Amino acid sequence: MECTGALLDYRRKRLSLYDGAVVVPLVTSIDAARAIRTVRPTRIPGRHEAIIPVKTPRLPANILGITETLPDTAERGLTVASALIDGTLCRIMNPTPRSVSWPAGYASAYLSPLPTDDVGVNLINVNDCFANDCAGENRSDDKRGSRDRGIPSHEERLSELHRLGVKTGLDCLNQAQAEKLSSILYQARDIMATSVTQVPEARVSRHIIPLIDTKPSIQKRFRYDPVKEQKLENLCDELLTAGIIKESNSLWNSPVFLVTKPDGSSRFLVDFRTVNAKTQPLYCALPNLDDIFHQISEEKPTIFSVLDMRAGYYGIGLDEASQPYTAFSTKNRHFQFTRLNMGYVNSGSFFTQSLYKIFAAEVRKHLIIYVDDCFIMHRDVDEHLNFLAKIFAKFRDYNLRLHPTTV
Repeated sequence: MECTGALLDYRRKRLSLYDGAVVVPLVTSIDAARAIRTVRPTRIPGRHEAIIPVKTPRLPANILGITETLPDTAERGLTVASALIDGTLCRIMNPTPRSVSWPAGYASAYLSPLPTDDVGVNLINVNDCFANDCAGENRSDDKRGSRDRGIPSHEERLSELHRLGVKTGLDCLNQAQAEKLSSILYQARDIMATSVTQVPEARVSRHIIPLIDTKPSIQKRFRYDPVKEQKLENLCDELLTAGIIKESNSLWNSPVFLVTKPDGSSRFLVDFRTVNAKTQPLYCALPNLDDIFHQISEEKPTIFSVLDMRAGYYGIGLDEASQPYTAFSTKNRHFQFTRLNMGYVNSGSFFTQSLYKIFAAEVRKHLIIYVDDCFIMHRDVDEHLNFLAKIFAKFRDYNLRLHPTTV
């Protein structure tokens, strides 16, 4: 015990060894009988939730159990979903930025008994609620079936997609494939952002600005006429509401360019040249055009899909300590970015690295990524549609957003 530096913590129910390098949860005889344990080694990434297989204790016939988090699990910032146990799966959330690894047999939760014959406990079979409604109905009609599941008909799906600006080419698809594509795109509306304010922070690592000189850079702001000043204030209000910028007390300040786009709308770019001069550049190679053409000629695809991310840089978070370096001013206010932004020297490199990590299994085979554009190609249509659904699922998992008018 002395050589391992063992420390028993009865309040937190754990045993620490080697100055806290190894922590083992302690359970009482009652806890051990009710403990829920992992079946195999499990890793839960930071800011993720997982449904994992577990071994649950046996309870008497008239008693069910509700999953509860063990103190040691809660101490580490993790939460086990409180649910009526109905099998061998358990849902666990890890809101911390660190990954957590558990060995096989690790006790992360326990069963809180719920006697079914107690007063006030009335369990029902949900399937029985729909038995009468479903009896005698004819489910052979595909359109009727999709409406019953809450999905509108193929024509209604296309109408909604066209309203969002989604462009679909159905000429090379048969009817079944066209309906499958419209269903995939319709169900992917939650990952389409019609404006910058709908772009959340992605579930990827935040960027740390690698400064080589920490002396604050303070530059005078550019002056504009009253109309442009008001446009700049309105744009800042939108980004402030979206959480992309926040008010700042930073000593740093970079000037702002107000740019008018071809459609008449405006956007602003921050002149980060002095910040960039103090920043160590990161390197990330973009695909060479010759390599892309060679890959396409080898694949000989018959179907393509092009995806464009909505304000991709704004989806990548900045580390809290790096945010003051991005500060800028309007006439009346001082802000700093909470996300990556145009004009910063490492935005493109870090953004591309993040996408390559997310789509490591798909890139370079059927997926080509060029900054914030994704190009998907296949010879087989059905394989392409399944692959597209898989890509959309990853967008959803990592909180990425697409531009609907360029899908």
